[in-house]
Amino acid sequence: MENYPNPSQWQNPQWQNPQSPSNYPQMPNTQQGFQPSFQATPKKKSKWWIWFLVILVFLIVFALGTVYYITQTPQYSLYKMTKAVQEKNVEEVFKYFNFDSVFEDIIQKFIAQQEKEIEAQYGKEGVAQYRMFMKEEIEKQKDSLKQQAKDSLKKEIEEGKFSLTREYKISLIKSFQEVKTKKLPNGDVNVTVKNEQGKSVTFTMRKKNGYWEIYKIDMTLEELQKLFQ
Repeated sequence: MENYPNPSQWQNPQWQNPQSPSNYPQMPNTQQGFQPSFQATPKKKSKWWIWFLVILVFLIVFALGTVYYITQTPQYSLYKMTKAVQEKNVEEVFKYFNFDSVFEDIIQKFIAQQEKEIEAQYGKEGVAQYRMFMKEEIEKQKDSLKQQAKDSLKKEIEEGKFSLTREYKISLIKSFQEVKTKKLPNGDVNVTVKNEQGKSVTFTMRKKNGYWEIYKIDMTLEELQKLFQ
């Protein structure tokens, strides 16, 4: 005979709501499902490669910034000009050496010196006569004189005879060590260097599109004459 609950057990809550889990007999722990005694800890991904990339990018940016800064300095332009002289690259030389502007400056220095000497001997009246005749004649011949001087300089460079840099041992590090610069109020720079004879030469340079050019020699005519003696 099947074991059915007798009427006295019908009041038991487990028979009133048989679908409630609490109304069923508890299973032994071993029968409640296997629960692992350990839990796997997820591994943390290594971040070293991220830091490596950050440092690498920083070094690249720093290197590019340093190179850009160096190439924008007057010293670098002088270095490039001197290399061009030694390589007999006339076109590259005249990129950094504005011959027309330098020649004009020298002519004006020559005229100013002549006027000073004439005024010392003949006074202002003698200067007026000089300006009327000689200065006008110089202006007429200036273009011809400039072309002759430019051709002469070009020939010296092509033949490797340009005395100011013929034997000068140039390097980029040496350029920064030996070249002295002085910034002027208008943004130009006075640059002083020495040739192989140890004579100081002072240029005035101005900023162009990404480089500096010499456009004036900041020396008196007497100093320029001694420079080539």
